[in-house]
Amino acid sequence: MTRAAGIDIARGAWLIVYLDGGRFADAVVVDRLSTADIDADVVAIDVPLDLPTSSIGRQAELEARSRLGPRRNSVFASLPAELYAADYTEEARTAARTRFGMSYSKQAWNLRSAIWDAAAARSQRWHETHPELAFSEIAGAPLDSKKRWSGVRQRLDCLESVGIELPVVTGDLLPDDTLDAAVCAHVAWRIATGTASRLPEDGPGPFIWY
Repeated sequence: MTRAAGIDIARGAWLIVYLDGGRFADAVVVDRLSTADIDADVVAIDVPLDLPTSSIGRQAELEARSRLGPRRNSVFASLPAELYAADYTEEARTAARTRFGMSYSKQAWNLRSAIWDAAAARSQRWHETHPELAFSEIAGAPLDSKKRWSGVRQRLDCLESVGIELPVVTGDLLPDDTLDAAVCAHVAWRIATGTASRLPEDGPGPFIWY
């Protein structure tokens, strides 16, 4: 039976949701992916796996933002590795604007530890995804904010519509941590079964799967 795993950042750690045969199997919280035993045939993770080299942002992110409309701000532009390696300073942001034509936010830069950890752990089984894209694909349209009860309810309904019923997951987790990791696992299952989509649709990538 194919085992799929979805991974999302969860309050400074990582939440991994496992699906067996497309159905919920387990959920675990780990501090670091690079030291965790991730037992899955396919993994989908909500963090950039392949960084740009000559721009801030990638084509996949541009297309994802366009597709998501009101949820477009949930997609951060990934940075070249050199910007993650440098300190976040106004001088660094100014230099980036001169070189790449745009600057970057502290929120985007703060992903660097997660990006480095995922890079140390990844293998050929791993694919990049984005929860908002995945949920909008299931629902047929972007959803309400996941910070509102209506958005949480919509996401639970989406997961249940594809056969994923979430139990109470223990640990210091926010509702959207669990929902996002679960839909990442659904994307991994779709990849495993050959039913996933990706942005951009054509070209060499890198891709965001959903």
